[in-house]
Amino acid sequence: EHLLAGDDPLQFDPGKLDFYDRVCADAIHPITEMLRQGAPPRTTMAESGASPLLVEWVIKDLLRKGIARIQ
Repeated sequence: EHLLAGDDPLQFDPGKLDFYDRVCADAIHPITEMLRQGAPPRTTMAESGASPLLVEWVIKDLLRKGIARIQ
């Protein structure tokens, strides 16, 4: 919960994130694009237009798969 409420952007492995974007569902692309551009998770949850539960799932999935890490 601390991660999702914080203002720190995530850091990404660019190659892994590109692959993730190619294989994930279209609904996830706006979320990953906002995160890629440096939006913190909290902002992404509020402004992406996606369900906060989906945003939370995507962020946790990116962290779990080693695609993203907390700065």
